[in-house]
Amino acid sequence: AHRTLLESGHFTRLMKKAKKIDCVHAHLHFMANADECYGGQTFLARRKVLFDVDDTLHCSGGQAFAGIDKRYPKHAVYPGFMALLTELHAGSTLSQMAALSARPSAMEDDLVKKFQRMKENNGLHAMPALLLGEFATGYTFITKGGDQGMKALAETKIKRVREYIRLYPEFRFVFLGDNGQG
Repeated sequence: AHRTLLESGHFTRLMKKAKKIDCVHAHLHFMANADECYGGQTFLARRKVLFDVDDTLHCSGGQAFAGIDKRYPKHAVYPGFMALLTELHAGSTLSQMAALSARPSAMEDDLVKKFQRMKENNGLHAMPALLLGEFATGYTFITKGGDQGMKALAETKIKRVREYIRLYPEFRFVFLGDNGQG
């Protein structure tokens, strides 16, 4: 929404006037400095980081539906991953991240809680957006299994990534993923 407002000549003129007389409302303050944040002057302003959750952010422990990595305990955050995310954001707390998961949207609350714990305990610097799977895909994965089940998961993940990229055509994307079993 902020991009639409910033493209409005009327809105930008109002914001410049408000900034001159120091009367920008607190919840709009970030937009008063939008030229600095979103002006395309820095690479950070135009980069989004997408990452897979299981076997990329944290170890699945080789659990049936989550992944295949057994090198670390289940749910152990991979060493250096949080530091990498922070570096890709140049230390900014403005989230330009999206977490990709095959979990259906009904499990969104569980993922939000997981990321809140990671923010409190593991140094996650900002909350990511969530790109989630579908029940139908999960059903196909469980009932058909094998390559057909994995293909269904992969197609849904690709669909979500493409939808997200279409929302932000002005951004560059970095994708962090695992071995691609799903």
